[in-house]
Amino acid sequence: MNESLGWIDNAARSLLAAATAAVIMASMIFVPTAFAQTPKPPKDGLYLYVCLPGNIQGDTTQGGDGLLVLNVDNNYAFVERIALPFAREGTQGDCKGIDASVQTGLIYPMLIDRAVAIDLETSTVVWQKLYDGGCCDRGAMSPFGETIWQAGNVFNAWYVTSAYNGELIETIKDWPGNRAHNTIMSPRGDQILLSPDNNVLYLYDTRTHEKIREIGPMTGRNRPYSVNGNWTRVYSSNNGVLGFQASDIETGKVLYRVDAPGPQPCRTSSGAHGTCQHGIAMTHDETAIWFPSASDNSIIVYDMTGPDPVYWAKLQDYGPSGWITCSIDGHRMYPASGTVYNTSTLQEVTRLVDDRGRYVYSEKMMEVRFKDGKVVHIGDQWCNGQVGMEEYAASAKDPVFGRRAPGYYPPRKSRVIKQ
Repeated sequence: MNESLGWIDNAARSLLAAATAAVIMASMIFVPTAFAQTPKPPKDGLYLYVCLPGNIQGDTTQGGDGLLVLNVDNNYAFVERIALPFAREGTQGDCKGIDASVQTGLIYPMLIDRAVAIDLETSTVVWQKLYDGGCCDRGAMSPFGETIWQAGNVFNAWYVTSAYNGELIETIKDWPGNRAHNTIMSPRGDQILLSPDNNVLYLYDTRTHEKIREIGPMTGRNRPYSVNGNWTRVYSSNNGVLGFQASDIETGKVLYRVDAPGPQPCRTSSGAHGTCQHGIAMTHDETAIWFPSASDNSIIVYDMTGPDPVYWAKLQDYGPSGWITCSIDGHRMYPASGTVYNTSTLQEVTRLVDDRGRYVYSEKMMEVRFKDGKVVHIGDQWCNGQVGMEEYAASAKDPVFGRRAPGYYPPRKSRVIKQ
């Protein structure tokens, strides 16, 4: 009897040991991935989001594809690469524009065949929309955080959509031309400048979706343009012109044209959108206008502090740029070439490189500032003047949230005065 009990006791111990080992092994094998991986620390500070491929050729050797995230505070060190949806042909389509919203917490890469929304905190795709197959080119986010005006790149149409879920609100088709192209929203969100592929800009009411007036005609087809802070002037780059044209938003009249030194009509180069200049940027303090020259891979700067624009400098770059934007604080300029310049000293700061050490080229990038993992301030794919902008935005009938989270005030840095 005692020997039988001893045998049973030993057997029970063996079974218990085997079961315990099995449980331990199972727990080791089936640990959920979320617990097995070290979670990424929340973003804090300033980051640059670069949409790729950001060139007109779809060349992935210039930084790869996806949404490249670089840490500005850490000398533009690589942080992550967010995969974007494939185009219908099975490869990722070219990126045509990018914008973001503090209110939704989303960033919106505008691809050649669809609109996409990425959660800035989790770096995951929230939604994507094809619409009628004609979207997208460079659209614009409302400062109210509710709507996006997506430019079509196949059809001559703008798609007014919800910024939260991408649902279509209205399609606007109301002008001559083959397709929509560029879009800038006013600081108070009540007006928008639309640029199809002709030489006229169209000012629309964002509430009624009706045309207010036409601006122009300019010399040559409109390319990128920039506006001042109180929404009274627009400065456009145009086909065949190395320089810019200034127009009055309130009257629709062209005021003057500035021709940079060199032959007119100017020369172009491969990969430069078929024109000698595709890009323009007004510094936030409205003291200068920058634009790229495709004929000699340079950046030209004009002084805007006097009654008339004055040629200031030519900066030799490493390649042609089809766009130019700037940092949130306005202290750094970002040509598409990937060279970063100081806007006061005009000196090169650095060149953007990806996680494989490749120099990055993109016409679609913007800064985003985080605080303890939360989005508190977003930059812009455009570089526009900001003198009087906050006062102009505050004059809206409805409150405008703009590009800063409520209660957040950006850090102030000393600015180097140009010599």
